[in-house]
Order: sequence, then C-alpha cells, then structure tokens
Amino acid sequence: MTDASHGGAAKAQQPLTFKEMTPPQKFRFVLKVAVCILSFGFVYPNVMSD
Repeated sequence: MTDASHGGAAKAQQPLTFKEMTPPQKFRFVLKVAVCILSFGFVYPNVMSD
C-alpha cells in the first residue's frame, strides 16, 4: 500500500482565500479579474492558469 492510500502526503491543498493573500498576490488577482472582465472572458483560461 502507498502513502496516498492512507491519506499521507497526497492531501489536497486548500485554496488561498483573498483575506489570506499578501498584497502582491491580491494585486495580481484583481488584475487578472480585470483582464477577464475587459476581454469578456475570451482570455480567461490563459490568464487564470497559475
């Protein structure tokens, strides 16, 4: 049996909330959202592929 079957190292990361982000991360997120809105979602998959 592997560690993943026991829930060892294969735990999923919880997404970072906006409140927990650092100021540069917040700025980058807001910028990505603005680009998505301004492009009407046409570049969404490419912008949000972090």
